[in-house]
Amino acid sequence: MKYLTISVAFLIMLSTDVWATDNAEERMNDVIELQSKAAVSKALEKAWNAYQEGDYTSASNLWKPLAEAGNASAQVFIGMMYNQGHGVDQDEKKAAEWYTLAAQQGYSPAQWRLAIMYYHGSGVVQDHQEAAKYYSAAAQQGDSYAQNSLGVMLRDGVGVLKDHTLAHLWFHIAGDNGFELGTKYRDALAIEMSKDEISTSQIMAKKCVGSGYTKCGY
Repeated sequence: MKYLTISVAFLIMLSTDVWATDNAEERMNDVIELQSKAAVSKALEKAWNAYQEGDYTSASNLWKPLAEAGNASAQVFIGMMYNQGHGVDQDEKKAAEWYTLAAQQGYSPAQWRLAIMYYHGSGVVQDHQEAAKYYSAAAQQGDSYAQNSLGVMLRDGVGVLKDHTLAHLWFHIAGDNGFELGTKYRDALAIEMSKDEISTSQIMAKKCVGSGYTKCGY
C-alpha cells in the first residue's frame, strides 16, 4: 500500500510538471507570435508611411517580402502599386494576381478590389458573376462598400437575379454601417417597392445583422 501511495504521488507530481512545462511552452509560443505580429504591423505601417510620402521603392521593399510570405495586407498593397503604377509599370493583370492571393485568404479589402476588376474586366476577363461573388464575400464580413455594391448588382440584375427586396436589404445595411450612398439608394428603391416588400427587407436586414451576416436571404 505504501508503494502504491508513493507511485501515485510520483505520477501526480510528474503529470503536473509536464503540464506546467507544456503550458509554459504554449505561453512562450504566444509571446513569440505576438512579437511576430507586432513586427509585421510595424513593417506594414512603415511601408504605408513611405508610400504616402511617395517613396515607392522603400514601400515595395518592405511590403514585397511580407506579400511573398503570404501576408494578405501586404499582398493588397503590392496589388495596389501595380494597379496604380506607383513605383512599377502599371499592370492590372499583376494587380489582380496579388488581389486574388489575398482574397482567397478571405481578406475583404482584396475581395472588393477584385470584384471591381471582374466587374469592369480590368486585368481579368470580365465576369459579373465573379464580381458578385467577391462583393458578397466582402459584404458578409461587414464591408459597407461591398454591401452597397452588392445592392447595386441586385437592384440592376447584373451578375445575379434582379431582386429589389435583397437590394434594399444591402443598401439599408450599408447605410447603417456609415456608407451614405447606401441610404440614398435604399430610399430611391423603396419608391418602386410595395409596403410588404419593404417590410420583408427590413425584417431580413435585422436578421442578417443579428446573425453576423450569415443569414441574409429568404
